[in-house]
This record gives sequence, structure tokens and C-alpha cells, in this order.
Amino acid sequence: MLLDAAEAAALARGCRIMRLEVHHANHAAISRYRKSGYREFGRRRAYYEDAGDALRFEKRLFADAEALRNAPPYFHQTTDFTCGPACIMMALAWADGSFKSPPAFEFQLWREATTIWSGAGPGGCEPYGMAVTLRKHGLCPEIYVSRPGPYFLDTVKSADKRRVMGLVQNEFHQEARALAIPTRLTPVNESVLMDAFDAGNVAIVLVSGYHVIPRGMPHWIFAFGRNGRHVLMHDPAAVRDEQGMAAAAESYAVPWTAFERVLHVGRERLSAAIVIRKGPS
Repeated sequence: MLLDAAEAAALARGCRIMRLEVHHANHAAISRYRKSGYREFGRRRAYYEDAGDALRFEKRLFADAEALRNAPPYFHQTTDFTCGPACIMMALAWADGSFKSPPAFEFQLWREATTIWSGAGPGGCEPYGMAVTLRKHGLCPEIYVSRPGPYFLDTVKSADKRRVMGLVQNEFHQEARALAIPTRLTPVNESVLMDAFDAGNVAIVLVSGYHVIPRGMPHWIFAFGRNGRHVLMHDPAAVRDEQGMAAAAESYAVPWTAFERVLHVGRERLSAAIVIRKGPS
């Protein structure tokens, strides 16, 4: 009862994870925590007064478990730079229940949508490249972005790399215009996303990696609906096993007040989303 009450209080405050420490020899408590859905993820040496170790446990909290059971298919990113392509695959699977991802399709999409470089390695994807790729694969995207591009240049020190990124992004802009992809120069806010969900649409949303994943990088997630003021979302940055496969789908129902805090990226507080509807492009 105490655990249930603590979890309910945490959910009411917008928390998504509950963590605890327990003495490694407290077998009764450890058994209780495991039965309640907590999993061990770490250890703190000599944590207690008797120099006993503390086992660290955590549990994901789901405010809308029923809504998440009907979530569209989940795809995880297999590299640090393919969150955008993973979200595109989720959009394709949402639109077509028979969709199957061919081998290396994640990287085909990355080649189609990438901005060439990011801060210290292979490039990520910006809104126009994502939208152009979605349209070329038969979906109907609409871009919402808080300011004109180019984007993410401040993460790259090399002037030559910034020049190339600018050229690539300008080409994506021209392609988006040629494909008649609607673009709204407006910040992403609650009304934009909730209205999209109410219309039966989904969205690929740019978030700050500081909050969703343990990196300080821009990151794309797939938002597929809402339950009240909770955003239902897949985060492609799943924990991966030794074979590179997702240990579990990273799916959440996030209170809007918590989701809103991750919608601004970088010093310029960029916000962006690609709203996608079903139907022929």
C-alpha cells in the first residue's frame, strides 16, 4: 500500500520513474520490490552504516497504461544518430499496418534525410529533410518550426562543415516547396499537438536530449496521440542489448507540463514538429 501510494503521488507530480535503494541482504524487501515491478539497475558500495551495499532499483510509472497498449509499432534507433529515421519508420508503420522494415532501411532513410554532420560525428536530421523524406515515402507531412533555418549549425565548430550543412538544408527547403509541403513558422505548443492528435494525426517532435535521453543533443520522438493532457509517445532511444536490439519499447504517457519543458532545443530555443496525416500525398 505504501508503494502504491508513493507511485500515485509521483505520477500526480508528473514523474515517470521511481527509484529506491535497498540493503543487499534485505531479501524480503528485495522480493517485494521485484514483485511490484521494480528492476535492479545498479549498486552503491558501502552505502549503509554497516558497510553493506545498496542495490538500486527503478520502475517506470505509466499513467495511461491502457492507452499505451494500443500504441502503433515501435522501432528503436540502432545508432546515436538515427533517431529521426527510427521515427520515420514508426510513422510508416502507423500509416500502413503491413509495413516491415527491410534490412538497413534505417540507414537508407538517414541518407535521405541527414544534414551531413552534427557536433562531433555523423549528422542528424532537421525538420525539412524529415518532411521531404516522409513525403517521398507516401505520407502527408506538415512542418511546424519556430524560426527559419538553417538549424543545428551552432553545434559544429568547422566553418566548412557549417557551409555544407547550410547548402544541404537549403536544398531540403527547395524540395519541400516543390513538393508543396505546408510549413508553419510558429512555435510548437499544446494546441498544435493536441489538435493534431484530435484529428487522428501523429507527430515527430524535436525535444531536448537533456531531459529525455542522457545526452545533450537534439532528439526526435514519435508522438502518436493523447489521453487527456498526457502525450502518448515512443522514444526511439531505447536501452540496447549486446546485439544492439531494444531491451524494451520506450513508450510513455507524459503529462503536458513535463512534455512542454523538453520542447525547446539549444540556445535559440528551437521548437519543431512534423505533423503527419494518413492518406495519399
